Amino acid sequence: VVFLLDVFVVGFYFVGGTPELMTDCAGWVRLVTLSSPANVLIAIAYSAYFIAKYEATPGKRLLGLRVVRADGGRVSTGRVIGRYFAEQLSILTFFAGYVMAAFDDEKRGLHDYLCDTRVVKGAREEANPPRAEVVASEP
Repeated sequence: VVFLLDVFVVGFYFVGGTPELMTDCAGWVRLVTLSSPANVLIAIAYSAYFIAKYEATPGKRLLGLRVVRADGGRVSTGRVIGRYFAEQLSILTFFAGYVMAAFDDEKRGLHDYLCDTRVVKGAREEANPPRAEVVASEP
């Protein structure tokens, strides 16, 4: 579900924004040829920005999920980029990388194992929550 939400958000721009390229079969070929490299760069930037900043893409945020390292730490931008390509491997195996999460005790997909990440539910708890100031009372 999260994957489809994010594909819709990223893909909508190219499909909805270029109707003149989609008038015939040759138009579809031109669309795919022209947009594929741009799609990859946009998808990587999309994942890198949202996961590095918010620990989740908009689709994951809607479902209350976030991506963290296996130890619970934040995911670096480099690891997010690696995770993007690992997700492509999960897709190229006819989504087997995602299906394996259904049978895994930790619900980790192939891309999570390859990049030492996991998807968890809930907001990050602050390590040092702000303390209430103690106000001395007057005698």
